[in-house]
Amino acid sequence: MVREASVSYGDTAVLRSVDLDVRAGGIVALLGPSGCGKTTMLRAIAGLEHLDAGQIEVGGTLVSGPSRHVAPERRNVGMVFQDWALFPHLSVARNVAYGLGRGADEARVAEVLDLVGLSGFGDRSPQNLSGGQQQRVALARALAPSPTALLLDEPFSNLDTALRVEIRTEVHRLLSSLDVTTIFVTHDQDEAFILGDEVAVMANGRIVQQGSPQALYARPASPWIAAFVGEANLVVGTAAGTVATTPVGAIQLSEACHGDCEVLLRPEELELAAEGPGVVGLVEYYGHDTTYEVELPDTTVVRVRMTSTPKFATGDRVQVRHIGGTTVAYALAG
Repeated sequence: MVREASVSYGDTAVLRSVDLDVRAGGIVALLGPSGCGKTTMLRAIAGLEHLDAGQIEVGGTLVSGPSRHVAPERRNVGMVFQDWALFPHLSVARNVAYGLGRGADEARVAEVLDLVGLSGFGDRSPQNLSGGQQQRVALARALAPSPTALLLDEPFSNLDTALRVEIRTEVHRLLSSLDVTTIFVTHDQDEAFILGDEVAVMANGRIVQQGSPQALYARPASPWIAAFVGEANLVVGTAAGTVATTPVGAIQLSEACHGDCEVLLRPEELELAAEGPGVVGLVEYYGHDTTYEVELPDTTVVRVRMTSTPKFATGDRVQVRHIGGTTVAYALAG
């Protein structure tokens, strides 16, 4: 649990009164653009950064607060760094044992290597392993002391696309089987939604919304969050209570709004029919679905995603219909 945590580097505020809730055994993704404070938040929880204000608890124990800063090695927190930080002169087993300190138990080292699928790799050098295997060694080292909390900083960023998906699935399966509270940093929305029980979106040193992936996607708190956590059409309309009039018709709203507004329409919540007032300007076929860019008569451009091979071509005239449920609207100033 983090309450009103603030960290500054000189005159630059990096964390600004951050609140973060993580249930015991849960997985929370810290999602945000570069420079928003995600890694600093992780380092503060690990004890690698001192707080200017606020407090942090790990497993119900206050580890950072007014006049209190528990050393990183005494927090019972495991951390996987972005570059994995393996020792090239130590074997895989000795890298993992490093996380256990003096008197490392060989049986425990073997146990965690087996846990991450590296049984029999203990005598190898990290330099002779693939990127995915090195990442699993770093994870084994962090898990070896049976930490109360596990912290991962962009754990898949150094892997190529195909391997990233494979390792992400393996790590997800592993974390789901363990009862260890996990926080991981990412700028990848897919990664955050797949692995996180909850997602905390950060911007400018603050957490601007925290909730389940489903809640964030369906009910983002602002237009910026709506666009950041997925593809979003923000269509100008006029709201009267729980109905908004838009260029694609009347849209039911989940909460009342009045006057000029922007209405969130996800591309998969729209569909096309032939012979309408819109004009297809772009067709993108992805195999599993097709995305169309359509210009409406008022010059509004929307993206529409349909699970089919292309049914329309550039220049076709189409009708855009909303087929989703209720959505959110954001009142426009003035």
